[in-house]
Amino acid sequence: MMSVFRSLRCLSKGNSGLSVGELDRRKVVLDKRFPASGIERFLQINAPALKFLGVTGRYNGDRGYSPLEFEATRYVGSVNLLNALGTPLGDLFVSPNYIGGDSPVQELIELSLHCGIDKLVEFDQSLPPVQCKSPYESPLYRENVEFIETFAHLMRASWCKFSYMKFESTTVVGDVDWNLYACSSHDPHRRLIFPTSSSLSTHHHKEFKQLCSLFDQAKACLEAPATPHNYRNRVAELLPRLSLQLRGVSREKPDLFHSGATDLPIVKRTKEIANRIILQKHSQSYAWRIDVALFFERYVQWIFEQTAKRIGGEMVCNPKYAGHGANFDWLLHYLEPDIVLKFAETQIIVDAKYKSYLYHKYSKSDTLRESFRNDLHQLLAYTAFSTEKKKHCVLVAPFSRFEVSNIQYRSPFSDATVEIYCLGIPFSASSLSEIVDQLCEWCQSLA
Repeated sequence: MMSVFRSLRCLSKGNSGLSVGELDRRKVVLDKRFPASGIERFLQINAPALKFLGVTGRYNGDRGYSPLEFEATRYVGSVNLLNALGTPLGDLFVSPNYIGGDSPVQELIELSLHCGIDKLVEFDQSLPPVQCKSPYESPLYRENVEFIETFAHLMRASWCKFSYMKFESTTVVGDVDWNLYACSSHDPHRRLIFPTSSSLSTHHHKEFKQLCSLFDQAKACLEAPATPHNYRNRVAELLPRLSLQLRGVSREKPDLFHSGATDLPIVKRTKEIANRIILQKHSQSYAWRIDVALFFERYVQWIFEQTAKRIGGEMVCNPKYAGHGANFDWLLHYLEPDIVLKFAETQIIVDAKYKSYLYHKYSKSDTLRESFRNDLHQLLAYTAFSTEKKKHCVLVAPFSRFEVSNIQYRSPFSDATVEIYCLGIPFSASSLSEIVDQLCEWCQSLA
């Protein structure tokens, strides 16, 4: 049965902890007289899954029956957790924050497809499969490996089928096409050549050729650089051998396979896996995650790219300012702003931050202040490389509406002034067109 053990929001702390009583009911704690040891065991068993999703479990054992709390970071996604007995407990699901729409995950999917940034999703097929279907489809690594291993067994079987073939014969055999023969028999050289057709038993029948085409697809998938080594290594010896055996066999476009009553068990198994690949159906749903901070950065780059196309500016994403000199281990080898936008004599340096600055404008949090201080110093470092007469620093953060705030810093030793713009943009697919219009208008006002 599909279930969610716990739902969290990314970049959130506390997340209304789980009481010892609830943990006992879910078999996280086997003996509630000693909750600390049970929770410690639970966190130890699920350490790889929690690490993949960037979630930290916190439990204060000194406070007796204090709740187990989870702290989520910059990742959204889903992993399956195990209880103290090692059986599936349910999915830990982390949804995005600061995003519009009734369904944050669905909104994230629509944004990724609309902006062409749907390749940021990561999968870990070494973790227990999630019980709730993933909104993103992972590459069919497992299915492709199973197909190639099964196909190798099929190659050793005697799988022949009758195939209706057309050919030319020097004797009258099969179903001769006399009309075609009448058209060519006027040529003395073709007088004893009969165009005919017949059903012949062969290994290279239509379904085999279709499976060969699927083999080529599976091989290309597993040989791709992004394929995990554990899947590639499983078929490392089979791929070159099968490729050599299939050399010279023509391919046909694969279609859904239908198993017959007389098919061998290995044939039925191969067709079953082939159909899963064709239909893009996974035998399991895998643990997945998205770095939503990186996702927001790509989203902001897409919006500024549309703006640059409309106003005629020149835009560079993630330029690297290389550093040279001292060979310190802690040295930053390059500085890398998210966006540098140039038009006329104006340069705009943009840094996108998936942080809650604009949702907590009147908060006196020291954590928020220190975070902004680091981001501000980062922006000021980027401006040192600009030679334009007008240069503007823009810090972009998610907000419920399009909003621009102006911040000025003036030196007490000179008339030098640095102007920082804090730009809030909605993180929503339904507002994309309006955001681009407002951003174009604002960028042109800076010229």
